[in-house]
Amino acid sequence: PDGQLYEGEVLGLDPGSDLAVLRLLPKTPGQTWPFCRLGDSDKLLVGETVFAMGNPFLLATDFTPTVTFGIVSGTHRYQEGQGQRMLVYPDCIQVDAPVNPGNSGGPLFNEAGEIVGINGRISIGDRGRVNVGVGCAIASNQIKNFLGDLVAGRHAEHGTLDMSAWFMNSGTGEQRRAGVFVQQMFRDSVVTAAGMSL
Repeated sequence: PDGQLYEGEVLGLDPGSDLAVLRLLPKTPGQTWPFCRLGDSDKLLVGETVFAMGNPFLLATDFTPTVTFGIVSGTHRYQEGQGQRMLVYPDCIQVDAPVNPGNSGGPLFNEAGEIVGINGRISIGDRGRVNVGVGCAIASNQIKNFLGDLVAGRHAEHGTLDMSAWFMNSGTGEQRRAGVFVQQMFRDSVVTAAGMSL
C-alpha cells in the first residue's frame, strides 16, 4: 500500500488450489507490513455483504487496489479442475461482487474486515472475459487446512475421489433411507475402478 515494489520469495505452493505463500523481503531492517486476519468462512451467510479487492484489467497502474462489493450468493460451491485436472476449487464462496481478470489472488473481506476468501475463478460471458455476476473465492477455512504446510515450505497435495457427491436422506419412518448421491465422476478414477457409479 505504500506504492513500493518489494522482492518476494516463495515459501510453499498449493498448485491444486492455485495458492502460494510468499515472504516479502524488507528494504530496511525490522520492516513490517500491515496485515488482516483470516476469518471463519463457515460462518458466512447467503446474502451477507462482502468486499473484493484486486486490480481488474490492470487499471491501477500505481497498484492501488480496486474495491467492489456485493453479497454472498452461495457457499461450499465445487469448481472442477481446469487443465489436466489442476486448479480444483473444492470449497468456494460464490459472490456477485464484481470479480474480473486481475482480481485473482485478491482478498475477499467480510464486514468485520476479516479475509474470508481469496478471489479466484469467474464465470464469463460470450463476449469475452468479463464479469457476469458469478465469481468464486477460495474459502479461508480451506486455506487454513494447508497453511501450516505452505509456511513450512512444503508442496501441498490434495486427496481426491475424482467425483462430486453429497449425503441425502429420503422417505420417512421405516421407508427412511440415507446415502451418498454421486453427481459426477471421472471414468478413469480410482472410485470408478472400485465399482462406484452415478
